[in-house]
Amino acid sequence: MKNNKYNLINTSGKQLLSRQENRIQYVEPDAFIIQDKKAASLFDSEGHLLFSKKFCNLEPGFPGELKVTSASNHNVISIVDFSGDKISGDRYGFLYPKENIIHSYSNSINMIEAKDLYWLRSAEGIDLTDRYKTLDQLPNGFFLGNNEDIISPDAIEIVHTDKYLKYFNEYLLLCDKGWGDNHIGIINMHGHLIGDYFSNVYLKGQFVFTDYIMEIGRGWNSKNITLHGLYAYDGKKILCSNYNYIRLLSDDLVVYSYKNESAVGCISNGRKISMFSNNAIHELATINECVYYKIGRGGYYTLVNDSLFSYGDFTDLSYDAEMKIIKGLSKDGKVYNALTKELIYVPKIPSIGDIAEGKVTGIKPYGVFVCFDSGHSGLLHISNISKNSKSISDFRKGQLLKVLIIKIESTNKFNLDLVPD
Repeated sequence: MKNNKYNLINTSGKQLLSRQENRIQYVEPDAFIIQDKKAASLFDSEGHLLFSKKFCNLEPGFPGELKVTSASNHNVISIVDFSGDKISGDRYGFLYPKENIIHSYSNSINMIEAKDLYWLRSAEGIDLTDRYKTLDQLPNGFFLGNNEDIISPDAIEIVHTDKYLKYFNEYLLLCDKGWGDNHIGIINMHGHLIGDYFSNVYLKGQFVFTDYIMEIGRGWNSKNITLHGLYAYDGKKILCSNYNYIRLLSDDLVVYSYKNESAVGCISNGRKISMFSNNAIHELATINECVYYKIGRGGYYTLVNDSLFSYGDFTDLSYDAEMKIIKGLSKDGKVYNALTKELIYVPKIPSIGDIAEGKVTGIKPYGVFVCFDSGHSGLLHISNISKNSKSISDFRKGQLLKVLIIKIESTNKFNLDLVPD
């Protein structure tokens, strides 16, 4: 050795290597580590380079293995063979951070922790995910890595996002954009964006409601208004965030307002809205300064107040000015005080030959439809109207009419005749 120069000579005296300011270390079987400031290399006994790694050290390990260590603190980075290929396994005690199984799941996946890092590993010892500072299992079995990566329960599907995520329900996650009033987004468990730019997202029953703050006007005249949207529990859009208010009256009925015009919709299978006609909402009565509305849908009526509180469904609703109550006809033909649910009476079912009072519910060119308190209905045909010197134009919806029951069809529909005035 001279001036920190190392020479490697074989048993025949042949010089194999000559390095300035290097460290040469023998490694069994028949290999040499050459270390300098920039790299660590492994040579065979004939001086042939096997592999080289920059900016790290090589140290002997078990026979046929080398430890790749940090140049600064000598912590073990990985284990390699003499070809430089990585070998997995923890066989070096304190040199490797100790790994702990902190949870074993029913699908034979383990959560591993080492040196405050967490990852998933199969029962066969194969690492399935990256290492995360935080790794949380969600109530639906999915995992969140660093609150950014969505990992399926079997760790087969891993979606990388750049968003801060948090659990919302079994189908959806919320992502936080971190700026402005409308900073919340909704994504599903596969990383697909459902909607974004919301100021608030919340559950109500089996539906997801969203708020969106919108500025209208300019300068000193500007103001913020909150618009609302409605989504199904699994994220399917029902109403976009353009509505002044949205209220659920039941699992399948929603009342909403757009540009101060109220409308009613029926939610089918929690996803689609079937629109009602413009006359679906009727102001029924004002009692003690509270306004009550009758909302028609598919042969039934829902009674709500001006705060959109629902009093239930009825086959018919009417205001009795004399009793100052709202009467509701139930499906079984009984009449109740719709507000208090107090039974008022059980209407008599008309029979053939009876004269009964009913309400006009429909007017067609061929006749007038009349509904009775019992819930039954009948047709006053145009022929019976004409013979009484009347015409279709003499009738209006909601009109009370005395009629004669002349026939009852098998479907419990009545044939009617007009009772002379």
